[in-house]
Amino acid sequence: MATPTFEQVFPVLYKGWDQPSAKQDYLAGGWKNKAGAEQFTGGTTTGSSETSGGSVLDQVNSLIENSYNTLLSEAISKFGEYQSSNPFNLDEVLAAKTTEAAEQIDPYYNETITNYLTGVTNKIQRSKEDAQLVLDELNTQATNFTQRTGASLAKAVESAKQGFADTGLLSSGAALGTQGETTVTSNESLSDYLRTNTLNQKKTNLELSRGLTDIGLEKSQTVRDIERQRYTDVQTRAGELAKEAAQEYATGFQQTLPTELQAASGFDILQNLGVYS
Repeated sequence: MATPTFEQVFPVLYKGWDQPSAKQDYLAGGWKNKAGAEQFTGGTTTGSSETSGGSVLDQVNSLIENSYNTLLSEAISKFGEYQSSNPFNLDEVLAAKTTEAAEQIDPYYNETITNYLTGVTNKIQRSKEDAQLVLDELNTQATNFTQRTGASLAKAVESAKQGFADTGLLSSGAALGTQGETTVTSNESLSDYLRTNTLNQKKTNLELSRGLTDIGLEKSQTVRDIERQRYTDVQTRAGELAKEAAQEYATGFQQTLPTELQAASGFDILQNLGVYS
């Protein structure tokens, strides 16, 4: 006996069902187990009754499967026709969606990089200003110490001269030796101070140079990381948009099919388009 059509069994076997759910159950073969199904098969749907072509249930299942495969083949064929008149090129869609994704995401990353680079610029400027303050102070200290040392030396020499003059020994060897010793001691003290001061200036410049180098390396790495994350986010979003476009395309195709083929078009349309979940 031929398989009954959905329209034949629906009012009898699917009372209280909505039509889409009933149609899905029918195509899956669920109708054969419903009460009253025997009237459409010419006998019971269970038991071991045999016919020359196998059990009634086997025949019904075979007919349903053949019917479904026929509908599926027709749906696939119509999908090919739909693609011919409405091409879907995944590469082109991805390219367009990548541009769209970039338009959505770039403003955030542009602002992020701008804010970060502003912070780096401020950090560099502060580092230079701090170093210059130290250098200015060291230069001031060196100048002041040199002046004080010179004044102290002049005062000491003058005091020694006055002492020797009072004793009438101003031109003596002792007077000259005392003046020379005082001068040497003063110069050595000044030399030691200036050497330490110069070393501190070199250290300040070196620390500034190393600090700026570290800031530059950190800047390069951070910008690279931000750009890498931007690329990843754009590609991810582009994939989402492309999948949405493929789903809309599949929905558009489904809507062109007659009702019976819509239920039978169970092949993976998205995978057929090259879109994988």
